[in-house]
Amino acid sequence: MKKFIIFVLSLMVLAVNGMTFSITDPFYMPEKGQLVGDLSTSIFNNDIRLAKAFAIEGYLQAGISEKLALGLFLGWAKIRHFSEGMQDPSLTVKYRFLDGLNDGFYLDMDAFLSPEIFDSPWNNDGGAAKGATDLGASLKIGSTDLLNNFTLYTGTGFKHFGHTDYNKAGSAWNLLAGIKYYGNEKNSIEFALHLTTYLGLGHDFVGYGFDVNYAYEFEPNKAAFIPYFGAEKHNRDIHSYTRLGVKLRYLF
Repeated sequence: MKKFIIFVLSLMVLAVNGMTFSITDPFYMPEKGQLVGDLSTSIFNNDIRLAKAFAIEGYLQAGISEKLALGLFLGWAKIRHFSEGMQDPSLTVKYRFLDGLNDGFYLDMDAFLSPEIFDSPWNNDGGAAKGATDLGASLKIGSTDLLNNFTLYTGTGFKHFGHTDYNKAGSAWNLLAGIKYYGNEKNSIEFALHLTTYLGLGHDFVGYGFDVNYAYEFEPNKAAFIPYFGAEKHNRDIHSYTRLGVKLRYLF
C-alpha cells in the first residue's frame, strides 16, 4: 500500500511538472531562467495616444522565478502627420497569484511603467515618442480546465496617460473577457471582447471592441507566427481605431 501511494504521488508530481503552456496562451509565462521574445509590425488608423500609421515593436520577457517575470518593450513608429522615430520604452512586471493547481485556475497581475525618454513631436521637439510618462496595471483570472481544448479568462485593468502638449492627462478603466481554442498543438485562435471607460484626455467617453488572433506554432512551445486584428468603437465623436499586425514569438 505504501509503495502504491508513493507511485500515485510520483505521477501527480510528474503531471504537475510536465504541464506546459502553449507560448501563445493568455496565461503563458516564461519559467525561471527562460527568455521569450516578440517581434511585431502593425498598422493603425488611429489610437488614443499614438496616431501611428506604422510601427515595428519588440518585447522581451524573462522568467525570474516560478511566479515572477520582468519585461522590456521597445518600438519604432512612423506617426501620421508628424514624424518618425523611437517610442518610449516600457518596463513590465508579471506576478502569478494562482498557479493552476486549484482546479486549473490562474490569476495574474501585470503592471507597466513607460517613462518619457525620447523627444516628442507633441512637445514641439521632434522624435516619435508619446511625450509623457504612462503607467498601468491589470488582473486576469481564468482556467485551462473548464472546457477541453479551451482557455477561458476575464479581467480588469487601469492605465494612466501622462500630460502632453497635445493631450491632457487622463485614465482608462478596462473590462475584458476572452476565449482561446486549440485545434491541435500547432493551431489555435483567440477572441476577446473589451469595454473601456476613458476619463480626462480632454473628453470622457466609452470604447467597446474586440481583438482576434490566429496562432501557428511551427515549432510547438518554441516558435509561433501570430497575425492579429483589433477594433474599438467610441460613443462620442472621438476617432475609433482599428489595428492589423503580425507577430513572431520565440522562446530562447
